[in-house]
Amino acid sequence: MRSTTDPVTDVVWLASTPGAAAVRLRVDARGHILQRDILEAASPAASATAVRTILLVPGTAAPAQWLELPAGSIAQARAAARIRLRERVAGDMGAVHIAVARMQDAGPAPVVVVASAAMDEWLRQAAALGLHPDAMVPDHLALPPPPATGADADPAGTTATVVALGGDWLVRTPTGAYRIEAELASALLTAPPPAVRDMDRIETLLARGALDAPLDLLQDRYAPGHARARGRRTWRRTALLAAALLCSVPLVSVVALARYAGLASAIEDRTAARIAAALPGAPALSADAVVHEVRTRTGARHGFAHATRALFAGVEALDGANVERLDWDAASGLRAGVAHRDAADLETLATIATGHGLRLTVAGSRAADGRLMSEVELQGAAP
Repeated sequence: MRSTTDPVTDVVWLASTPGAAAVRLRVDARGHILQRDILEAASPAASATAVRTILLVPGTAAPAQWLELPAGSIAQARAAARIRLRERVAGDMGAVHIAVARMQDAGPAPVVVVASAAMDEWLRQAAALGLHPDAMVPDHLALPPPPATGADADPAGTTATVVALGGDWLVRTPTGAYRIEAELASALLTAPPPAVRDMDRIETLLARGALDAPLDLLQDRYAPGHARARGRRTWRRTALLAAALLCSVPLVSVVALARYAGLASAIEDRTAARIAAALPGAPALSADAVVHEVRTRTGARHGFAHATRALFAGVEALDGANVERLDWDAASGLRAGVAHRDAADLETLATIATGHGLRLTVAGSRAADGRLMSEVELQGAAP
């Protein structure tokens, strides 16, 4: 018998048609459905007690793919994913929202790219229903993962979990999840497994899966209360490792930075060997000794490590800001693309850069989806 003090969660499944009624499933901690009802804008949700709410959204606009990401904070993984996806995403990267799973270890993890307009619309629909979701999950990611092997294999030789919903299929494989037209999904899967069609069973699967979904779309500026994961220690470690390699790398590109970020988190046990190769004859391998040696060889205030530390110190001080792109050239310094809230943020960045002995200049700014995208340059302070 369930205790009245056991935690419950409302899993609210939005319809694919905006404005249509939503299904609310109240579930216990084990995913058992305790109550089912329908929510409409004309009769929004009302509850006497605070109940955690997970919003399931139509996955047609939010497909998931698994990418190799570094371990560490959500912010670091999202930055790495943005760099990897830049060439795959058509259109303005400033118009999309990227969400990633929290990583304990480096390796494949689900990543979702969704239009910011879709996120805004789902939150608008939730508000019209009287909801303030604590988490948001694409419906296909609430499906259970398939077994690693089996007779019903997709083109990669793995199995899939499939749910039939009207004219759509919700599909989850070991390396992807999506919601598309049934005919197209059937063509993508070499030997489609039998699709789950019973609505009671579908709701049971989604209710349980929502509680343990691998990814929450409410990240970065969409996080409740605009909470922002901080990765100061991880980025400091990244900057130190990149600094050690700087002597043999005259130009640090975005791709190289992403690689260093992954290395810094995943192969610290090989850092000493890399430092020894990059700095032959270095008297010590401590972080302080490495920074001192690199500054001596490259110019203390013009080094990549020093500039990136100054930049990330400034970004960490801002609410909801993130670095979109980094380019380094020993002659011209560090150039970065920063997404942030308003013009006052640039003053904060400049002040913190000055505190690091650097001069920050703004090459340009443009509005993008309610935020500013600014190009900034960090160089040594004028004498």
